[in-house]
Amino acid sequence: MQCKCCRNEVNYEQGVCPVCGFLLLGANNMPAEAVAQHKKQVLDKVTLAVKLYTYEIEDEEVKNIQENWKQVGTASVLDFEKIYWLDCGFEEIVSAESFTVTVRMSQNGTEKEQQFTFRPGKDFCRANVGLKLADGFRLQVAAGTPENSLCSDAVNMIQG
Repeated sequence: MQCKCCRNEVNYEQGVCPVCGFLLLGANNMPAEAVAQHKKQVLDKVTLAVKLYTYEIEDEEVKNIQENWKQVGTASVLDFEKIYWLDCGFEEIVSAESFTVTVRMSQNGTEKEQQFTFRPGKDFCRANVGLKLADGFRLQVAAGTPENSLCSDAVNMIQG
């Protein structure tokens, strides 16, 4: 079964979800507003920032051609199955062999960084970067456009 709040696979005999702390007993009768409120409370404790890089091969040498941090805010801006597109991207991604997105996740004074590398191929002439909430309050990074995007594997965002 899944937790109604974070959609983590759970055993209801546990009493509370080990990922988000949502009360599992009686959860099926819980009003949607209570679930949404708990979700927001948990995700408001996690702040996100994204560091973007692009690389280019010039004279058989890999060069970092762009790098910058983008503050996203709290993870409560994210939702399941919907990509939250950031207002940043790379105009000429076609010339890049690959690009890397580093996400910094901070919670309760602890920070962790995770890198995601995309090799866009010829399908992209411009790439935006987005974030998506996955089951278990995990994070996915998306690259591309709303019409044509790639998503990374999901990584743990919430620190137990």
